[in-house]
Amino acid sequence: VSGTLLGYHREGRLLAHDKDIDVGIVGWEDQFAVANAILQSGHFGLDSRRLRGSKTYHIPVRHIETRVSIDIFIYHEEGGKLVTGVESYFGYLQKFAFTPFGLSKVGFLGIDFYVPDDIETNLAENFGNWRQSDPDYISPLQSPSTVDVGGKVFQIVGRIRALVEPQLAAAHAG
Repeated sequence: VSGTLLGYHREGRLLAHDKDIDVGIVGWEDQFAVANAILQSGHFGLDSRRLRGSKTYHIPVRHIETRVSIDIFIYHEEGGKLVTGVESYFGYLQKFAFTPFGLSKVGFLGIDFYVPDDIETNLAENFGNWRQSDPDYISPLQSPSTVDVGGKVFQIVGRIRALVEPQLAAAHAG
């Protein structure tokens, strides 16, 4: 889903400027089995406090060796849409609503994945003009799928984080 799906469909590879890998699960019920498998592998870490049953919309995971982030988005059926979200540091849940979709199996990077069966609708709802590369795109603030962009404080902090985080990552890498 999200940037990983965009890279697959538009460029046939992960986006060069993307900072994480995005995957999704339709329905919250399997989150505990998924978290258990992730932790049992010994290769990934996650904060189990993020597992909150039907209130879970997003589980951030980190690959221990490479420190690559993986966002697991949990999709809930709400009001005729598939809704996922991200909880901010302030405890604010920002939701994103998508047209319901089925899944199609595809090969990507030598692995079988399931992607939304109408990729172009999903990408348009997530990115608007997804055919045009925009490395400065801030999904939580610009996505057409956003149900509520949040108050001014949320938007200001989101923009500051988008500007500062790449600089901090570069400083730590160097």
